[in-house]
Amino acid sequence: FMLTFGSGITEPSVKWLPGIILETAVLLVLYHVIFFKVLKNFFKAAYSQRPWWDYVLTYEGIFSKNVQVEVCYVSILAVHHFIGGCLLVYGTLYDRPDIFAQGMIVEFVDDINDSALMICKLWPFDEPDPKLLFLMLPHHAFGLLMVPTSLVMGWHLNKDCQEIGAALLM
Repeated sequence: FMLTFGSGITEPSVKWLPGIILETAVLLVLYHVIFFKVLKNFFKAAYSQRPWWDYVLTYEGIFSKNVQVEVCYVSILAVHHFIGGCLLVYGTLYDRPDIFAQGMIVEFVDDINDSALMICKLWPFDEPDPKLLFLMLPHHAFGLLMVPTSLVMGWHLNKDCQEIGAALLM
């Protein structure tokens, strides 16, 4: 599946799109449950034991006015970027464009998830912030446009594109 996105066609093409959409949908559900339910609770429980946990409430965050929420969210982002970045770097270093493509899908899933959370005003973006929307939606829009385009055009096979992509995510 990873080599052809379930199409049976080894050359990148638009016929990969149904498989890309299917994989993205499955990973989106898994990502939201694992990262935004399980990992969020893990970080909150772990950080709440630290002596600085209550003190951070005296500050205002960038993504959220509640810095405790922001610390948990940024920790989730760090794990996401580590996983996606490792897939991109591994794919680049070991000439595995299929693994690199999976790293692209991981990033794509996060772009969709974060955009939906911001638009629907869900955790950690449950307070409307037009400035954040203005900055982050275009940021995610580039990923939403580039990932499927790059995959069906075969740009993930290009070593230069791989190095640029790995550098951007890490």
